[in-house]
Amino acid sequence: KASFKEPLKVFLQAHASEFTELVSFVIGIIGTSIVQSSSTVTSMAVVLASDDIVPMVIAIGIVHGANLGTSVTSSLVAFAAETRPMTGNPLVDLRNLLFAPRQPGFHRAVSTAVVHGMFNAILVTFIILFLEMPFGFIHKGADFMASFFDKSVSQSATVVEALEVITPGAWTKPVTHFL
Repeated sequence: KASFKEPLKVFLQAHASEFTELVSFVIGIIGTSIVQSSSTVTSMAVVLASDDIVPMVIAIGIVHGANLGTSVTSSLVAFAAETRPMTGNPLVDLRNLLFAPRQPGFHRAVSTAVVHGMFNAILVTFIILFLEMPFGFIHKGADFMASFFDKSVSQSATVVEALEVITPGAWTKPVTHFL
């Protein structure tokens, strides 16, 4: 993190007008496709945003892209399912990869990957991303939650009291008692 902080800051300042949420969305997709881990890309976006290296809007776009990038990963895994073993002959291997009949497991894997991809494409891209860009509801919600937790921590006498506020049990107990 420390070794890339200054060069990345200089690069982003020089090209700040070119980085939109849509560009950062594509960066998240490509990053997840390369690294094969949306958690890694999301964690890097969180660290970059927390250190003020990238603006929050750009980090949100990267996280959206990382979510859609998981569909690329699942598609790659699905297409590798139930393939014939490689022979070492590139022509035979290419023919087997493209034209040889697949096992039933391949069809199930690809079907599942398509469902995953369509869910992410519809939910993330068309609903959340294109609502976030004009209205910024995720950005505003994140700012609200950060200020709420910041107040909770600053008003608490100890860290344990602050953690009691942000644990899932503190939020789910009222709901479970209501049900």
